[in-house]
Amino acid sequence: MTFADWLVAASFSHLITALYVGSLYLSKSTRPSKLVRRDDEVVVKKRMQIISVGTLVDVLLITPLVLHWQLQPQQLTWTQAIKFMDIELGPHFFTRTVPTSVLALIHVAILFAGPLYQRIYLENGLPLGFQLAKRELRTVWGIRNYIVGPITEELVFRACIMSVHKAAGYSPVASVFITPLYFGVAHLHHGYELYVSMGSKGKNKVMVIALQCAVQLVFTTLFGWYAAWLYVRFQSVWPPVCVHIFCNAMGVPDFSVDGVSKSQFKTYQTLLAVGFVGFLATMTLLIRW
Repeated sequence: MTFADWLVAASFSHLITALYVGSLYLSKSTRPSKLVRRDDEVVVKKRMQIISVGTLVDVLLITPLVLHWQLQPQQLTWTQAIKFMDIELGPHFFTRTVPTSVLALIHVAILFAGPLYQRIYLENGLPLGFQLAKRELRTVWGIRNYIVGPITEELVFRACIMSVHKAAGYSPVASVFITPLYFGVAHLHHGYELYVSMGSKGKNKVMVIALQCAVQLVFTTLFGWYAAWLYVRFQSVWPPVCVHIFCNAMGVPDFSVDGVSKSQFKTYQTLLAVGFVGFLATMTLLIRW
């Protein structure tokens, strides 16, 4: 890998990240202010439209052009560029992509053994859980959290950025650990949104925002590493998309559960530990699979 290869990959990644986040601030109607909140229904709809269009431009135009230039003199066609990005939409979608996506979901479900026990057994149960999920998907917030957000983020931060790093000569290990940093940094703009929404309230406003940004950076980068590993392991963007949706639905696991018996809480804690160990153990199996 030459310095020019590194420069192209780094510049492209910075540009794509800036475009993904910056597009949300171009219009006054989507830019956070005292009157505009990110969870306002109108704001959510407009942001989804902007992000969706921007992602299509990234996937269908910008990234293929960069890959075509990077991989000269191969004369990469547009179809070959999409395939190089591991966006499978062809005949192998049902024979390879669906099984690997299911396998990825089973793997991440092991990590969430405790929260799944909490959701299914201690709280709603499966029937009510499906009803709540169906109801939420009918709202703009559900569509943002479980459809538009995960799909666009994985297409941009996995399919686009990681494919350009691969073309630049980065090893799979280097790509897995480097590229998620862009994904983590891209979420720091929520700190600015929080700063604007808090106004002059709070004596320790800056400290609170800094702490939240630090925690969010850690969690998003950790998830980014896992999603990037899935992308490399299965050579497809769709397993990371499915896992992203699942993780958004589950949220961060709780370490305390209210309104349960001591035995139920012990079971929950045990499943948290077993799930974490099982997740790491089965990851080694997936590496060999």
